[in-house]
Amino acid sequence: MTTYNLTVVNNSNESWDMYTFQKNPASSIGNPQLRSLAWFTKATAAQSTATFTWDLTYNFMWSETGTLIPGVVFRASQSFPADPSRNGVSSRNSAGNQAFLTYNASRNFFEYSTSPAIEPIPGATAGTLYVNSDATVPNGIASVGIGMSNAGTFALPALTNILSEFTPEPTYFVAAGVSVQQGEVLEEEVSNAAQIEFAGVTSLTATFNPDHTWTVSKG
Repeated sequence: MTTYNLTVVNNSNESWDMYTFQKNPASSIGNPQLRSLAWFTKATAAQSTATFTWDLTYNFMWSETGTLIPGVVFRASQSFPADPSRNGVSSRNSAGNQAFLTYNASRNFFEYSTSPAIEPIPGATAGTLYVNSDATVPNGIASVGIGMSNAGTFALPALTNILSEFTPEPTYFVAAGVSVQQGEVLEEEVSNAAQIEFAGVTSLTATFNPDHTWTVSKG
C-alpha cells in the first residue's frame, strides 16, 4: 500500500501546533452535521520541522463526545477496520464497509457489534462507509466516525436508529494553530490552512513562512 509523507517546516518566528485535516469535496457532502477532525498534530518550535506519514487504511471509530461542536475532542474508544471497496459487515479482524453501533444500558457502554446475526444494510454500495446506530443508542452522547491510518478524520452524531454515511473522497490540508489536539472537532472554515495535493508524488513539503503563508513543494 502506498505511503504518503508530509514534511512541515515551521519557518516562522513563533511556536505553532501544526496539524493535518481532511475535507470531503462538496459533491460528497450529504450531511450538514459532518465534522472534520484534527487528524495528525505536532507542536513545533520556531525554525523546526515535523513529519506526518500515513497510508489509505480506513477505520470505523466511535467516541463519547457529547454534542459534536468545534473544540470537542473525538477520542476513539473503539476502532474497527473498514474497507469502502468491500460491501459487507466489518468485524474486529475483517474489513467491510458497514459497522453497527449498539449501547448496553445495564453496563453503560457503547460497542461495535460482532453478533453473527447482523444482516448487511439493505441498499449499501461499495464506495461508501456506513455506521448503523440501532434502537439502543441514545441521542446526544456518542459520535461515530471514520479514520485513516488509525487516526480520526470525520465524525457525525450517533443518533437512535440513524444510518450515518461517509463517502471517503478526501482532500488534504495542513494548518497552524494554538493548542490544537488530535481528534479536535474543527470549525467549518479553518484559518492558516493550505491544501495539499499529491499529484503523481507521495512526498511533499509544506513550509509555514514568517508572514504566516504556506508554500508547498515536492519532496
